[in-house]
Amino acid sequence: MASMSINGVLQGSYKYDFAGRQAIRTTASTGVTIHSVFDSQGRRIAEYNQATGALIREYVWLGWGEARPDRLPVDARQRRTPS
Repeated sequence: MASMSINGVLQGSYKYDFAGRQAIRTTASTGVTIHSVFDSQGRRIAEYNQATGALIREYVWLGWGEARPDRLPVDARQRRTPS
């Protein structure tokens, strides 16, 4: 899928890498372009804002299932740094 629309209104556009994984997505409402980073096993491990380079989200993989993996998205805004 290169783009997604609801009632004819563009919601987002998508680009894929050589392995068919969604590597770049742009949300129409905010115009933010997000780049995904994958590990050597093809699992998404992070997402970054293209304009700022800021980490948006990290993924912690707990296993690898046949149908879909168990993952726990960790929102970067909720992360705490030690004082």
